[in-house]
Amino acid sequence: MWESTVGGTILTFKLVGLNNQNFIMEDEQTGTWWQQVTGEAIQGPLKGKRLQLRPFDEVSFGIWKREYPDTRVLALDEEYAEFYFSPREERRSGEGMPLPGEPQPDDPLERGQLVLGLQSGGRSKAYPMEVLRQQNPIADSLGGRAVLLVVAADDRSVRAFDRELEGQRLDLYRKADSSRLLLIDAQTGSEWDFTGTAVSGPLKDRQLRRLPVIKDFWFDWKKFNPDTLVYQAGITAKP
Repeated sequence: MWESTVGGTILTFKLVGLNNQNFIMEDEQTGTWWQQVTGEAIQGPLKGKRLQLRPFDEVSFGIWKREYPDTRVLALDEEYAEFYFSPREERRSGEGMPLPGEPQPDDPLERGQLVLGLQSGGRSKAYPMEVLRQQNPIADSLGGRAVLLVVAADDRSVRAFDRELEGQRLDLYRKADSSRLLLIDAQTGSEWDFTGTAVSGPLKDRQLRRLPVIKDFWFDWKKFNPDTLVYQAGITAKP
């Protein structure tokens, strides 16, 4: 999600096209075209400007409703129902979708593979969803920052956190005997939930800083992050 204010002007956007299967937005105020995945102005009077990334969340409705029980839901417009995307994970798998370019023999991932993209300290890294599910959670470092990626119990929703808290770097592991997803840190034995909040132990009520992650197809993430690293089964690979 991007901040819609540039230079004090509030911009409104509409879809005008696709670039590498990633949509291009046009602002109605200046006619500038913006690349959605990077927030960069690629054509028009504001070319070279970048939108500021805002905190956002992409989780299943069950998780959202549990965390925000008083939430309101945008109603479906029956007139345009056939144009809505299905919420099923299969619609995000890349299967049956025409992909740009040709497969490269040394490419570490398949072009339509779903990844979680993370940026920190001028570096970027792609975490394949299937690896995240297998190793949940993943503790890593990127751009000098200690990070943690966690997959919720629904096997679809993912969040990333800075695992340094008040000058202490935490090592967090999934609590095996829990009926719900809980993490426990090796330093204090505190328990943490999917919101990044300590729910018990010496650090109770402390909050890990949330980091923005982008769920994307590998071909798209690589196109706009050509120097990205790839996390693979505990090994970081450079494409």
